[in-house]
Amino acid sequence: MERRLLQAMRRFFGRPGHGVDVDFYASSWIDEIWIRSTIAACLARGLKLRLVLSGGPGAAPQALRERYAALEVPLIETAAIEELHKLRMRLVVTASSGIPKSFFGPSLRRFVHMPHSLVSLHMIYPVDAFDGYDVLFAAGPHHAREWELIRARHRLSPGLSVDVGYGKMDPLADVLREAGIPQPQRHVLLAPSWGEANLLRSMGPQLVTGLLAEGLQVTLRPHPSFFLKQEPELTATLEAAAGNPRFVLETSTDIVQTAMLTADVLVTDYSGIAFEYAALRHRPTVFVDLPKKVLNPDWQEITSEPVEIALRARLGAIAACNPGDTLQAILAAIEAPRPPEAIAAAVPDFLYEQAHVGDRAAASLIALMKDLR
Repeated sequence: MERRLLQAMRRFFGRPGHGVDVDFYASSWIDEIWIRSTIAACLARGLKLRLVLSGGPGAAPQALRERYAALEVPLIETAAIEELHKLRMRLVVTASSGIPKSFFGPSLRRFVHMPHSLVSLHMIYPVDAFDGYDVLFAAGPHHAREWELIRARHRLSPGLSVDVGYGKMDPLADVLREAGIPQPQRHVLLAPSWGEANLLRSMGPQLVTGLLAEGLQVTLRPHPSFFLKQEPELTATLEAAAGNPRFVLETSTDIVQTAMLTADVLVTDYSGIAFEYAALRHRPTVFVDLPKKVLNPDWQEITSEPVEIALRARLGAIAACNPGDTLQAILAAIEAPRPPEAIAAAVPDFLYEQAHVGDRAAASLIALMKDLR
């Protein structure tokens, strides 16, 4: 049915941008994983696509180029806004935040955002991070609610919110299904966010040393900015664990987070990985009680409590910000974890249906194409 509708629209309206139905865009190649299953679902329906990456030629890894060459999807790497204008994009989908419509020139008719985190939209993002989009593929009910409140507060047109789900869940679920359900390993995943107050800066070396002294397997997965900015707290933490065979550094440029699929407990501050972990594994998170991660000073004007505050106690435990209390909370979460069904009960508050996100997004894009004249 969708394929016949698509063919009819093409005959009547023609195709935008040199025969392209939908353009997918990422300000960094790292954001590609959130749109990957939607691209696959669009291809299965016969849509003609392009993937456009900023950062300039050669910024994307070779494996990513090979993936899209095999799919016969053009991959365009450019650093110049003028080059984006020349592509004459009309319908663009991105998981990158803070992108204005002006990036793509006057040809752009519909600009779709697929959130690259399950956290709320109004506290840890800059105030105007979502003003450029006119369609939101909401990952959960909080996103739909916050989108409406943000647009009203900023005096923007209502826009369109579609209940799609979280694009990254498709590839993560595929990997977990292939790997099977892991057995308990006394394995801890540390996943600090990046900012002024973060887990590594507060107690990275001390916490890692304490965990290793308890005989635990420890994986550290910092936010990508720790590597880009060469943060000293990362260096100090790595030095504290140097030579220990039970310590692994997992870079955030690894698209599939292997440790998230095997860890018994996740430890973070305000990273959105806690919500991915809860939805995928139904295992507990220990939240270190650091100052809130705030990039929007006006976030409280949006009258909806951010899920990264509201749901922490339902997804695990909140630990005082010192190595001793955090270590004890981690050990308790391993030895007597919160029942999986209790964590699963919280998932619908931040995530729509988990499976087949790409299929729902592709169907929604075909519906949007009807508005392109």
